[in-house]
Amino acid sequence: MKNGPSKAAARPMKGVVRADVASTMPKERVSDAAERLAGGPAKNDKDHEKFLHIAQEANAKVPGLTETVWGQKVQGPKYPALDKDLKVDVVVIGAGISGLSIAYNLAKAGKKVAVLEGKSRGSGQTGKTTAHIMLWNDDYYHMLEKTWGEEWMKKVGESHREAGDFIENVIKEEGFDGGYTRTTGYLVANDEGPTTLDMLRKEADAARRAGFEGAELIDLKGDRRHGGYFSAIRWPASAEIQPLMYINGLADAIVKHGGHIYEMTQVSDIDGNRVATKTGHSVTADAVVVATGSPINHNLAIHSRQHAMRSYVVGLKLEKDSVERASWWDTMTPYHYTRVESFDDHDVLVVGGSDHPTGQHPSEYYNAYAQLEHYARERWTQAGETLYRWTGQLMEPDDQLALYGREPLDVSGCHYIATGDSGQGMTGGTIAGLVISSLILNGNHKWAEVYSPSRIAPPNEITVTQLAGSIKTVTQGLAEAVLPKKLNNVSDVRPGDGAVIQTGTKQVAVFRDEDGKAHTYSAICPHLKCETQWNPNDMTFDCPCHGSQFDRYGKCIQGPAKEGLQPLEL
Repeated sequence: MKNGPSKAAARPMKGVVRADVASTMPKERVSDAAERLAGGPAKNDKDHEKFLHIAQEANAKVPGLTETVWGQKVQGPKYPALDKDLKVDVVVIGAGISGLSIAYNLAKAGKKVAVLEGKSRGSGQTGKTTAHIMLWNDDYYHMLEKTWGEEWMKKVGESHREAGDFIENVIKEEGFDGGYTRTTGYLVANDEGPTTLDMLRKEADAARRAGFEGAELIDLKGDRRHGGYFSAIRWPASAEIQPLMYINGLADAIVKHGGHIYEMTQVSDIDGNRVATKTGHSVTADAVVVATGSPINHNLAIHSRQHAMRSYVVGLKLEKDSVERASWWDTMTPYHYTRVESFDDHDVLVVGGSDHPTGQHPSEYYNAYAQLEHYARERWTQAGETLYRWTGQLMEPDDQLALYGREPLDVSGCHYIATGDSGQGMTGGTIAGLVISSLILNGNHKWAEVYSPSRIAPPNEITVTQLAGSIKTVTQGLAEAVLPKKLNNVSDVRPGDGAVIQTGTKQVAVFRDEDGKAHTYSAICPHLKCETQWNPNDMTFDCPCHGSQFDRYGKCIQGPAKEGLQPLEL
């Protein structure tokens, strides 16, 4: 029996702040960050108009660009779309940090490489990151050691150290500005209770066994430049980058070394060593690398061992040099991650956290931005007005380690995958670049076994709990596609809001614009047929199973789905 209509369920959630209206930036100009990325800062009104026009052009071509502290709003396509069939040594799908790092290493080694990007480079999660280059692994070294043993833990630590060194060396060698800064990282105790302090001691001991000789317990003495924290582990030689500046430089270096990049070139099918695109042309290669965040293929050996999480970020204005240039990660679950980004006349405190599973039910949303702002201002009392708010997505592996290597169950023997970075995308994407390029060039890498997508996790409390969570998420997403809805009338959806309703046997995604017009689509994700859920923070329809995201008008702005939601006429 169907439930009756519920108007309350269709109202915008109390306390939710939508990312598209959250920025305090004036509407007649883009942010300082966007102007800087586009060649600014602006010196006059004419410059402001020029940068605004660049942003408008970029957003007309690339759905899903966001106003971040990195300026993603102006990150439009620079390279051409694929206009002919190609035969290359390696085709890389995805122009985020993983795909471009892999392509760079291969092109530099003399391989003929083509990168295919469905939108523009950095238009996905690379442009929505907070760009910590982390020595600390956020699954904790002592927990990695418990699950995988000391030798694998040491290799994970080594991979984090070498990733930071690689980024620094590439910037120096290729001669571009990637916004790279060596900083100190701090794992800070959220409280001074015995359980937390004992955990910090365990982590410091494990970190030293993992090769971080400089990792030590210190007292920050409640210094407000350090968020008022006390007990912490100090991680010398951590780093930060400006992610879009970095990958733009990396892309130029790929082309310099003979590689090719094709933007606005969405892949439609992967068949053995042939990759077909929606431009009508295809690329044939000896090796195919899928580096699209959540993989665009249907390999359940990958999709079944990770799940998508959404994470929130705010950027608060600071007086210049009022906070130390450093990185802070607290011990809460989910944890907060904080850093500082500098501009000519001010700094920005960049604070992330409040993670939750992608595609959760609309009733479970809360004002994550307000929570982050409260946390930031309570800890860093210097923090001023909020300049930026945005969300991103991460893929959380069920066994603590990312998935970089040969694709499981691939009968062709030429497919490679990079995913499951667990929220450490800039570090992890760089590690993926080292591992996968070496596998293609040499057949092996010293970390290949650790990051292998085919590894078998030992059954323990951590891996079993994570796996159960992933199974529950996917099962719920599939079940929602057939279960009746509480809301079954388009008229119950208010202007400026969205919902998933049931009309007869159809699950319908509805967005009603401010003029009162209802836009209706199938709520079923075209990737693997899970049902999407309305996300009132981003004003999107999100798939809980594998992380696809669709804007309010049904356009796919985040894969693995290759198509938008199917329009429906009711």
